[in-house]
Amino acid sequence: MNRYDTIIIGAGIAGLFTALRLSKNDQKVLVVEKDKVGSGATIANHGTIHSGAHYMVHYPEIVKSCIEAQDLFLNLFPTAKLLSKNSIHIVKGKNYPDFERLLKHNQFEYKIIKPDQISELKPNILKNSKFVSLREEVYSSREILDILISYCLANGVKFLLGNKIQKI
Repeated sequence: MNRYDTIIIGAGIAGLFTALRLSKNDQKVLVVEKDKVGSGATIANHGTIHSGAHYMVHYPEIVKSCIEAQDLFLNLFPTAKLLSKNSIHIVKGKNYPDFERLLKHNQFEYKIIKPDQISELKPNILKNSKFVSLREEVYSSREILDILISYCLANGVKFLLGNKIQKI
């Protein structure tokens, strides 16, 4: 019977990062995945590494982690970066002063978009909202997974795929 120091449930980017870190600390690691590697939330976010601006009003503690993640991914996976894109955040007019204060506090580079520059939105949304453009990074989730899998295998991580955990 195989014995492991750590069993990780889920072979997405977070699970693979965790397995890699533990294996580098001499842990014998098994990663169990019910489906294919990276088939869950890892693929669902379309490779976007968010700036953190989306969360700064309700979850300000997450912003720093998002900013750090953008730097981390750029340093670890430079070949996986597909593009930098501008995403538009729609902010209700009454909330805009707080939103702008937080943008400045967190040192986000942003640009105000005028309503006449956004023809796709319905007039009722345009009327009571402010629009802020922020940079978001997009990476190839598949390439990141491939890189992490190769690092994990090189560090002795074992995988058990197509297996559901019934009970812990």
